[in-house]
Amino acid sequence: MPAPFSILVISDDPQVVKTLDEVSLRSDKELIFRSATDTREAVNVLNDFPYTSLIVLDSTLRSSSQDLEFIASLRVHPDWIHRPILVLLDGQPPCDLVAAYGVNATSVSFKPYNLSDWNTYWQMVLQVHGLHI
Repeated sequence: MPAPFSILVISDDPQVVKTLDEVSLRSDKELIFRSATDTREAVNVLNDFPYTSLIVLDSTLRSSSQDLEFIASLRVHPDWIHRPILVLLDGQPPCDLVAAYGVNATSVSFKPYNLSDWNTYWQMVLQVHGLHI
């Protein structure tokens, strides 16, 4: 049996976490979603679960600079140089998109808004990593 695919979701939006839990229940793969409400809490989760496969950061205009600092700090850590960090934006200005790529985010996209769009989003993300839901 393959090892579970562990995903850390950083979001202060409980609906995002709930939706991802629903997506994982529909999957035939073992997906483990862990969540943190901000980047400080995320550091603790990563310390407790260092083999996290993927980080999804739900970035808001309010937390944008803190989110960018978090990504930059991970990219200098040997365990996180090459692991994927996906940034979800909520209709923010293009400068946030450029800034996220500037600190080496793996991917930046706009946040899906309904379960169908989330399913499509996760199918694409997991396909890139050799998994299918």
